[in-house]
Amino acid sequence: MKNCSMKFQLFLIVMVFLFCGCESEDNTMTVTMQDGNTITTNSSQRYYPVEDEFVHGVSFAFARSYDYSEIEEMEYQDDSEGKVTGYNQFFIGSWEIAKFGEWIRDYGLEPDKAYYIATKVYVKYISMPPKGLRIVPKPGVRFMGYCPDIGQRTFRVYNNPDEQVSMLITGVRYIGYDSERNSINCEVPSFTDNKNDKLTWEFLVRDDGWD
Repeated sequence: MKNCSMKFQLFLIVMVFLFCGCESEDNTMTVTMQDGNTITTNSSQRYYPVEDEFVHGVSFAFARSYDYSEIEEMEYQDDSEGKVTGYNQFFIGSWEIAKFGEWIRDYGLEPDKAYYIATKVYVKYISMPPKGLRIVPKPGVRFMGYCPDIGQRTFRVYNNPDEQVSMLITGVRYIGYDSERNSINCEVPSFTDNKNDKLTWEFLVRDDGWD
């Protein structure tokens, strides 16, 4: 009987340990904003003292549902260049709470005030190159966002052979709401600083190296 009691106590200790462990790992919370939008965000707070650190914090690690109903048709030739503008879809995710340094005043916001921020992912759909060719983002693009772990402005290319579509993907940081849950809707950096007010995807068409 005593042995059973000790086993039960051990069971309770293990369960409490597991429960506390799960509780500490789950740092998310849901918040409903003044506009009725409900987000799930990391409850811990980040601080971005400089803009460069902020813009390079883009994250593509959240669920997205792609719609291939509009695909821009392209004509490809080896060793050529291409360009498309605009986007087909955008997605907002990877929410967190953050404060900023003095640099945020350039965007009309207040330093050391908490904001709800995220990554805004833009997607453009174009027809996939024929076998033997691939799309390579052109270096030095200006009117573009960022990708995780890449220093310069650029985009990533993902091919979906089933749909015969190439997805061009880039991201910007998105300041969605202030601490009072009022809408801010500010993008950093903004790609809308060119005359056409559009994302501009510039790329090279190259041999894919496979025979």
